[in-house]
Amino acid sequence: DSKCAAGFYCTSGATTASPTDPAQGGQCQAGTYCEAGSPAPTPCDPGKACLTNELHEPDGTCEAGWYCPAGSKTEQQVQCPQGYYCPAAAPDKTPCPAGKFLNDVGATVDTQCQDCTEGYICRVQGLAEPTEVCNAGYYCEAGATVDSDQTVCPAGSKCVNGFRVPC
Repeated sequence: DSKCAAGFYCTSGATTASPTDPAQGGQCQAGTYCEAGSPAPTPCDPGKACLTNELHEPDGTCEAGWYCPAGSKTEQQVQCPQGYYCPAAAPDKTPCPAGKFLNDVGATVDTQCQDCTEGYICRVQGLAEPTEVCNAGYYCEAGATVDSDQTVCPAGSKCVNGFRVPC
């Protein structure tokens, strides 16, 4: 038994450090890496990319606006969807917080999340657009997240679809 070379994995019966016979192991493929002595390929680390074959460690970092789960083969593995942002080296997408929304793809920072539109409540994280109009007889300021953010329509005004207008 010889110690397996970096970039390769070896089964217990391997007779070479760089096996080509699948029964003895093989070369680590893109999306994986193999440290010296590896018995099996390791999926690329979350937030990283394993761009080429025969790696002993990840050779790329996920680009901003994208996220890279374990086993990623490119620095642009999954584009960040609406309602989420993805900084560089992101292992997963991060939702815009309640009270915010984001209708663009590929966002990179939380400041790209926009306040919930006036007249709406954005109760949950990760919204692509405001979906819930404030209750009848109430109005909502931008950024509303809960029922208590609704304001009763004052005398001398009428509130329709979450907006307050003078009578």
